[in-house]
Amino acid sequence: MLAAEAYVHSWLRTYETCVDQFLAPSQFVREKLIKNSWDASRIQVLPHFQKVLTEITNPKLPASILYFGRLSPEKGVDDLLRAMHHVPNLRLRIAGDGPQRTELEGLKNKLRVENVQFLGHLGSSALDREISSSQFTILPSRAYETLGKSILESYARGRAVVASDVGSRRELKTAKPGCCTSLEISVRLSLLSLQPDLASAMGAAGRDLVEKRYRPEDHYERLLPIYKQLIVDKKCTAHSVVVSGNVPSLRCLCRRPRVGAKYSGIETYYEEAGKHLVSMGHEITVYCRSHCTPKITTYNGMRLIRPPTIRSKHLETAIHTLLSAIHAGLGDFDIVHFHALGPALFSFIPRLLGKKTIVTVQGLD
Repeated sequence: MLAAEAYVHSWLRTYETCVDQFLAPSQFVREKLIKNSWDASRIQVLPHFQKVLTEITNPKLPASILYFGRLSPEKGVDDLLRAMHHVPNLRLRIAGDGPQRTELEGLKNKLRVENVQFLGHLGSSALDREISSSQFTILPSRAYETLGKSILESYARGRAVVASDVGSRRELKTAKPGCCTSLEISVRLSLLSLQPDLASAMGAAGRDLVEKRYRPEDHYERLLPIYKQLIVDKKCTAHSVVVSGNVPSLRCLCRRPRVGAKYSGIETYYEEAGKHLVSMGHEITVYCRSHCTPKITTYNGMRLIRPPTIRSKHLETAIHTLLSAIHAGLGDFDIVHFHALGPALFSFIPRLLGKKTIVTVQGLD
């Protein structure tokens, strides 16, 4: 399905004709795109940003190790559980949710790993407390990752990170180093847990890295000139690309399966963006699936619509997105916003019906 969608977009030359500038969150992503024949002149590196806490507290030893993030096969949490089986003296806390959670809980019981606790999805405040109370965090992901936001979050709280040596994470190593690689997870965990001073020094080095390279202010200063240059290149005026907050507009965040930021950064984005737009006086509608969301009509001020679909591995997403796109195209919306490459396959429908349409693509889609 994804391959078919990619071929359709390639045939339509969607990204060549509709995108003026690509922002890659890491040099690794930029190099990957260039290696796959993307135009290097249209790709700039702009990393994610991270706020740094003013006060850092040392954990009370012996402290737990923390994994936080999505629970899905590419994240390598099953490898982490098997590693914990060999280090029964260490304690691991897992914060997050995802499609693999039931399988991982079953694996924990099968391995009889008693030193692992699943915490489920945590809100931002609760997650902050978990990171701050951990000795260090771990990211055993098998995926390249576009940058590794959880590493920056850990560094910002002065925590070292044990991470797999893959992809963009190599750009987040520090001189001491702040992010050590893992050939054998259990060995790395054991060595670092026995050296709290080293873990503390690595966390401090990581915090320095965030302060030097990933501050929100630096991100803003680099982002604004990009938009200004695009405006000049397109020979358009600023008011043609900026929507005034004084004029309420209707916006549809189209085809997101669930509400409640439990699974990924995408859901976190549209939840936070939608909430802020509502506070500015805009009316926001979200299309979601019935079996993924509670039976409510609004969420954080956003209206929820649940088009019907067929519960099928290969048809569910396509049918739901198609019906959502048609409904949004016929609705009284000013802007229709699609998230991710798959749903964007149907973005031509509201465009044909005269709606301003935005597509946001995450990761290496």
